[in-house]
Amino acid sequence: MKPPREAITRILSIDPIRRQSLISFNSQIIITFLGFVSTIYIARVIGSDGYGAYALFLSYFYIMNLFTDTGITGAVVKRVSEGKEENAYFSAYISIKIILLALAVFALYLFRDLFVDLNDNGLFPWLIAAIVIASFWGILAAGMQATGSWGLREISNLLNNILRIIVQVIAVFLGFSVAGMVGGFVFGYLAGILMLIRYIPLRFSSFSRDHVKSLIIFALFAAGGTVGAVLLNNTDRIMIGYFYSNTEVGVYAIAYQLTIFASFAAAAIGSTLYPRFSRWATDKEFSSIEKSLKKAIPFSLTLAIPMLIGGFVLQTHILPILYGEAFAAGSTVLLFLLAFQALNCINVVLGTALTSLDRVKISAISTFLGAALNIAINMLLIPVIGILGAGIATVMAGAVILGTRYLFLRQHIHVNVNVPMLTHIVAASLVMGIVIAALNYLIDINTIITLFAVVAVGAAIYLGSLYKLNAEFAEEVLGIFGILSGKKSG
Repeated sequence: MKPPREAITRILSIDPIRRQSLISFNSQIIITFLGFVSTIYIARVIGSDGYGAYALFLSYFYIMNLFTDTGITGAVVKRVSEGKEENAYFSAYISIKIILLALAVFALYLFRDLFVDLNDNGLFPWLIAAIVIASFWGILAAGMQATGSWGLREISNLLNNILRIIVQVIAVFLGFSVAGMVGGFVFGYLAGILMLIRYIPLRFSSFSRDHVKSLIIFALFAAGGTVGAVLLNNTDRIMIGYFYSNTEVGVYAIAYQLTIFASFAAAAIGSTLYPRFSRWATDKEFSSIEKSLKKAIPFSLTLAIPMLIGGFVLQTHILPILYGEAFAAGSTVLLFLLAFQALNCINVVLGTALTSLDRVKISAISTFLGAALNIAINMLLIPVIGILGAGIATVMAGAVILGTRYLFLRQHIHVNVNVPMLTHIVAASLVMGIVIAALNYLIDINTIITLFAVVAVGAAIYLGSLYKLNAEFAEEVLGIFGILSGKKSG
């Protein structure tokens, strides 16, 4: 029996969204926790210089992926999720993707001598292998997401990352250092492919020029957003490496990686809402998008705000205790990156709404403006104040993207935020911050155990305060992430 239409319009009370958000969130929790623990070991073994070399490899990988995608994946997710001629659109996508991949690999081979950093570390062949294998995983993952099978996609992603981490830790332990890191990265994608290829619901079929044209037109605009996002997240590391060394890149990359925890809720909600937003937009059910958006924004910040406040109180302890004194220089930039993640959480939700409304051009413009500003400020500040300049540039870019997306989106739908929910999150976070500050004053936090204990107390205080302020909201937050069953809100 299908749920009533009223239930469909309420975010996080929708069974498929609740179930898939649960899978997505828990998958991210497992991946990031394992990555977090393994990175503590790896960073201490290979040092900031070795980790910086791996971070540069990843930056080159993501930038080269721009040329193997150019927005075409976003296009196929949009078109297939609309429910019309799914196999034809997916087949056209595969063909385009293979052509782009072949051109990118050929160009890489021609200009291989320009990749000095990778060649010096023997990583150039690994870069080509990673791009090819990750592209095929991306094809399968796009098909799963577009057909609403987000849970299977996330399970594949979980398998990919768990095996990657295991191989990387073993390789580093055996002395393979950076080569072992990139080898594990490639191996994880291979495992993900083997799983998804068994469950992909779409099949290769004939397609027309119109299918190709539709994807390319959408992709031309989506590419701007993709380019902007990749540049925003990777040019700072490359520019730090240009002006300084792999050591500074490693410190910045570790600080940024730690902030990923803050984006869990936004990533889980945004990814699972997109296919449904897209279908609602096609059916012109804009009120459903507006109601979901109102609640999705505060939900996306349920981790970002407490992490920002907790990071402010414990900034001088986190990096040196977890990763060693070599990473202590990233303590200040950590705060800026946490602030960026809070902005980014809202950007994810607003970007999801814009793209689902077929306003991908607008979403792309906002991201590209932020990326361009980020590059310009990086060029001005990194030579003067180092990695702190990169952090400042990233925050300013996030603010520009947020403001632009809000102004554009409000021209098409009403954009409101559930103010009581947001107020309760902020209030609970402040209570948590006060308690952590008191513990920081009373306890000498100088080991991983004491740091984890303080963080655990802070998390309990945050959840307890949130429950005290709004029990129904707190239970729904915990319910979507599988901690409680969750209650329907009125």
